[in-house]
Amino acid sequence: MPQLNFYVPQSTADELKRRAKARKLPVSRYIAEIVSKDVKTGWPPGYFEGTFGCISDLERPEQLPYEDRGPIFD
Repeated sequence: MPQLNFYVPQSTADELKRRAKARKLPVSRYIAEIVSKDVKTGWPPGYFEGTFGCISDLERPEQLPYEDRGPIFD
């Protein structure tokens, strides 16, 4: 697994350590969880349930008659 290095102010590092300890995790695993949640791809939970049917008055227009145009190549 790749390792990344980054710099944060001391106050931020102290807070990360405190939160990791509260969750009984090593700091690196705690930060990895935060980053993984932020960069996760895909649709957010509940997205389709919240958007499906939101345009209830959308209607398809009447189909136009078929147009015979002849062959593309002779």
